[in-house]
Amino acid sequence: MKTVLVILILLGTVCAEIFLQEYARSLIHPIGLVQTPERGILIAEQIGVISNQDRSFVIDLSDRVYITNFDFDEKGLLSITYGKNKLYAAYDTLKDGKEILRISTFSLKDSKEKTILEIPQEGDSNKACHLFFDIFNSDFLYISVGDNLQGDQAQDLTSFLGKLLRIDVSEFPYKIPSDNPFVKKEGAKKEIYAYGLRNPWRCTQNEKYGLICGDPGTEHIEEINVIQKGGNYGWNLTEGLLCFIDDCEQLDLVPPLAYYETPEGGSVIGGVVPERYEGLEGVYLFADFAEGLQTYNFREKTFSDIVFEVKGGGDVKNSTQIPFVFSFAEDGRSNVYILTSNIGLNKKTGIVYRMDGGLKKTEESFAPKFGPSLWSVGALISAALFFIT
Repeated sequence: MKTVLVILILLGTVCAEIFLQEYARSLIHPIGLVQTPERGILIAEQIGVISNQDRSFVIDLSDRVYITNFDFDEKGLLSITYGKNKLYAAYDTLKDGKEILRISTFSLKDSKEKTILEIPQEGDSNKACHLFFDIFNSDFLYISVGDNLQGDQAQDLTSFLGKLLRIDVSEFPYKIPSDNPFVKKEGAKKEIYAYGLRNPWRCTQNEKYGLICGDPGTEHIEEINVIQKGGNYGWNLTEGLLCFIDDCEQLDLVPPLAYYETPEGGSVIGGVVPERYEGLEGVYLFADFAEGLQTYNFREKTFSDIVFEVKGGGDVKNSTQIPFVFSFAEDGRSNVYILTSNIGLNKKTGIVYRMDGGLKKTEESFAPKFGPSLWSVGALISAALFFIT
């Protein structure tokens, strides 16, 4: 049974409450947010628009982004991040009549696009993609890729599907890091860093807790995984502790850090480690599409629901009333943003909230940071509801 946390923190004699403050609204499925030195905070919408808060700067990819169902679709603009003085974006598009996932860089001066990688796509679901830079090596870009409902390909090292990739973008378009785990394996994609993932929907990296990815399941089992180089996370042979073959114990698999059962329509939305906030030390803040905001306590190894007061937004009083959570992000001072929306690519129901209050006052520890050390969290939106179908 999960507990419910209502956040109220005492800082000395001052009662400092962590709350959600509306940052931007009237968005169409916001799936990513990142801070840049040139243009400030940029928000990505699934329909293919990347813009700052007042829309004075816009990159419009809507003529390139491939979407087939404007009521609900897992395709579109899926992720953005910033590093090497460029904006990176991942989106579905058509090339010679076939669907691909395109990873490109964009200049924030003239919006010029340069493609660095294209991955063939299949099917209409499990389209997760998340871009983020390694916090220890600013040349390394990670790319999570869903299995496109082709579960067997998650175990196939000749396929990009169902994997976490790592590439070195210090040269154009990129090169393979020399210590990638499969560089010497014949026939394997040298870009693969870890495999056996179903639909890795949002990852984050933390010095203490490692590289953490949420991975939605197909049997109502949602996983939180700490990614190891070369690790096999079991899909489509296992899910949580479920085994779909005769003997999983003989396999060299990495078990999830934690897993939980979710009701119909639920799906894990990978989150962040919100270290800047008093009272949230040592927890992983994430969401479930059916159950809202959640935490996982690393020390106690327990899950909890968590409720924040919401300021702004009319009748919305607390975080149980906000729209579906699609993603999380952090800005240059490690302030956390929660990206939400109702379903529908023809409706401007998206709202981005910033977590305010209860901030630690150690300004040096949270000085503005740009580039790879600022990893963004976007959200393939199609996430959740249909991740488990």
